[in-house]
Amino acid sequence: MSISLMSVSNINHELTEFSINKSCEAKKFDEVLVFSDQTLPNLKYAHTYHDIATSIAPYDKTTRKPVPLTLDIYCDFLFKHMGPYVNTEHVISIQYDGFCVNQDEWTDEFLDYDYIGSPTHKKWYPLANSLIQHKAYDSSPNGWYNGGGGCSLRSKKLITALQDPEISVFISNKNYQRCEDWSISVRYREYLEKAHGIKFAPLEMSLKFSTELLTGLNFSFGFHGWENIPLFFTEKECIWYIENLQKENLKRGHYMTRRFAAMCWIQNYHQALSHLDHVLNKIDQNIRNNNYSR
Repeated sequence: MSISLMSVSNINHELTEFSINKSCEAKKFDEVLVFSDQTLPNLKYAHTYHDIATSIAPYDKTTRKPVPLTLDIYCDFLFKHMGPYVNTEHVISIQYDGFCVNQDEWTDEFLDYDYIGSPTHKKWYPLANSLIQHKAYDSSPNGWYNGGGGCSLRSKKLITALQDPEISVFISNKNYQRCEDWSISVRYREYLEKAHGIKFAPLEMSLKFSTELLTGLNFSFGFHGWENIPLFFTEKECIWYIENLQKENLKRGHYMTRRFAAMCWIQNYHQALSHLDHVLNKIDQNIRNNNYSR
């Protein structure tokens, strides 16, 4: 079966290059699709470049400036409009903080399914309220379900099924309910299974494909969440990653920052921990300076 890789991003360009290069090292793809607001000169592998401004977020007719790639536009593209660009039977969608890493964990059994995402827990706080309302997930093993779209596999069959007029993009003021992966794996899962025969991977297969909150053993083909970087890469790469991560992503006390620090501690990455603290101190100082100037 044929398979392609897709990246859609207009932020963290260096990290996007990193995620694409690492994914191509882990798996040979029939096609690599790159959607960005600029060319990525450090990509090491052949790819097809698509300008976000003409393919996803067209120019504003009034201002004649590119429309920002918002969460809603990104999700709408993956949910309803990626089909014409995918020429393979499956596609793996990655992000700057979620991609393929372990070539030894790949198995063609993944291609037996129409959707595989990183397992996410029903009681993980951003999703808890919405998932509790779906009785279909009450019997999911230990409360885990499949799953997050940051590093996910989708079949052409699923992409086609999503064109069903009964399936619409869900607009909500809650970010998790606006995400296309939530719509696929929660809101429309039962309908997709019954009306279109869409096959979702079981928990065990999802864990083998991509992990997010269960990444303690570095056992998956891919992962999602920059906080898990220390489990998959060298200390030098971790320091480089933090240095290039948009500072808006780093917040002292946030669970992602705390988890990144914990993973560094587990790996004995003391220099990376020191660098993280240095970066956080600089961010805190900038915040204090800005508040003082007001």
